Amino acid sequence: MAFHRWHASSGSYAPLGYVRGVAVDLTRLILAFHILSTVICAFAFDQRPFWELELLFTTSSFWEGRIWTVLTDPFYHNIAEEHVWLALNLFLFYQFGTEIERLIGRVSYGFLYVALMLVPALVCLMLAPLVGELGVRVPYVFTLAHFAIFVGFAYVYPDVPFFFGLSARWLAWILIGVFTLAIVASGAWQALIPYAAGLGTVYLYLRFVGAGRDLGMWEVWKSWRAQRHESEVLKRQATHRKQKEEVQASVDSILEKIHQHGLHSLTPKERAYLEQQGTKLRDREAKERR
Repeated sequence: MAFHRWHASSGSYAPLGYVRGVAVDLTRLILAFHILSTVICAFAFDQRPFWELELLFTTSSFWEGRIWTVLTDPFYHNIAEEHVWLALNLFLFYQFGTEIERLIGRVSYGFLYVALMLVPALVCLMLAPLVGELGVRVPYVFTLAHFAIFVGFAYVYPDVPFFFGLSARWLAWILIGVFTLAIVASGAWQALIPYAAGLGTVYLYLRFVGAGRDLGMWEVWKSWRAQRHESEVLKRQATHRKQKEEVQASVDSILEKIHQHGLHSLTPKERAYLEQQGTKLRDREAKERR
C-alpha cells in the first residue's frame, strides 16, 4: 500500500511509552483524556450549564471569544444522557482507532484526529450565516470523530466480517443511513452539516494519504454501469445480426425466384427491395475501401 513521503517516517507503530508494561499509543492517550473528562463532568454535574457553555462548540460561542470550544467539544461527555452508549463509543474508538493508527502512523493519525475536530467546526462557521446557529454535536452519534474513525476503518478494510455476516463496508453504509434518517426524523436537520463534514474529512484524508479504497458503493455502481453497457452492446449486436440474417434470407428468396422463374417473375415490391439492398451493399463496400 502506497503512502506519501511526508508521513512515511510516522508509519511505524512505536508506542509513546509504557505504563506498568502496557504500551501507550496515541489512541490510548486520547481515550484516557475522554475517560478523564467524563469523570470530571460526572462529578461536576451540578455545574453542567457552566461546563456546556464553556466547553461545547456553537458558532455563536466561537464568535463570542470561546474559540477553545473547537477542541474541547469532542471531550465533553454527559454520561447522564449517553449512558452505555458512551462506553460503546469509546470501546469502538479504541478498537478501530488503534488499527488506523497502526496503518498510517502516529503523526498522520494525530493530524486526522485534529482534522476531525476542526473541519466540521470550520464548515459550521462558514455556513452559519446561511442556515443560522450551528454546533458540531450530532444527535445519536455523540462523538462524531469516533464514528468517523469507524467509517475510516471500513474504508480501509471494507471486507472485514462483522456480525450477521455483514462486511465492514455494508455495516458502515447501514449505520450512516440509519443515523441520517434518525437526524432527519428528530428535526435537527442542521446536524447533517457537521455529520457530512466529519465523514467527508475521514474519507478525503485517508484517500489523500493513500490508505484503503472506496467503501464499495462506487465500485458497485461502476461495475453495474459497465455490465449494463456490455449488455446493451451485446443486445444491439444480436439485434443487428438478426436483422442481417432476415435481410439475407429475403434476398436469397428473391434470388432463388429469379433463378427458377426469371427476372420478369418479380413483383414491383420485390424489385424495389432487391435494388435497395444492392445499394446498401455497394455503399458499405465503398466505406470499407476508404
